[in-house]
Amino acid sequence: MNEDWRFPNAATPPGSAAYYLARFAHPEERDRLAAWLAWFDVLEQMVRRASDPGVTRLKLDWWREEIERLARGEAQHPLSRALAPWTQSSDCRQPMRRALDATEQRIMQQAPDSLEDFHRQCRDEQASRLYLLAGSTNETPAIEALGCYLGTVARLQRLGEDLQRHHRTLPREFAIPGIEQLLQDRKLGTPGAWLLQAAEEELEREAALDYPLRALLAQHRRTARLLRRHGFPTDRVLHPAPLGLLWDAWRASRHP
Repeated sequence: MNEDWRFPNAATPPGSAAYYLARFAHPEERDRLAAWLAWFDVLEQMVRRASDPGVTRLKLDWWREEIERLARGEAQHPLSRALAPWTQSSDCRQPMRRALDATEQRIMQQAPDSLEDFHRQCRDEQASRLYLLAGSTNETPAIEALGCYLGTVARLQRLGEDLQRHHRTLPREFAIPGIEQLLQDRKLGTPGAWLLQAAEEELEREAALDYPLRALLAQHRRTARLLRRHGFPTDRVLHPAPLGLLWDAWRASRHP
């Protein structure tokens, strides 16, 4: 196990969005961001490797217990110990628990029944992480709206992967075709544009965002443009070119 969680680490490989997010942060912030991004990567790996949901839920429960140990200064996991300096100054338990609960929903394949439920799942998945990256535990409408947008883009981007696992992550009220039909069509098309527009309307009420949230928004907007251009494909995962991700993070770090 890699116990060096400083920047750059395994979760922030060169050329990735996460790499540029940390790279263009203030030097004193890079290791903190890299450690949180590593924890988010742990959650993502649980979802991807969840062949047995019961076993994965046990791992999530272990992390719930680890959060309490972390608050007491008794962390066991090397990554938790790396995060300790930044959790001591702020009570991170609530957003960390929220992130774990959202991960469990994904693993248990809890499909949203409505657009409202879809937005709630997106906020739970992404806004919880945004608070940790921002170093703030005070819930704000701006971060909740940003979480909704980032979560929507992320779900549309990984739609093909989710469909291959027969995991429906989009709301039923949009009369979206079944999984097999979506895989056959190779594109989501108009429903994807509707979902993206609904999330973008939430952003109209956003307040000024600090770095790294500005960079995340710019990077996801770039991904959204790419998804729109290709009709929201279900047969592959689209990733923006590294140069564009670099530009977004660099610009966000210099233009409040």
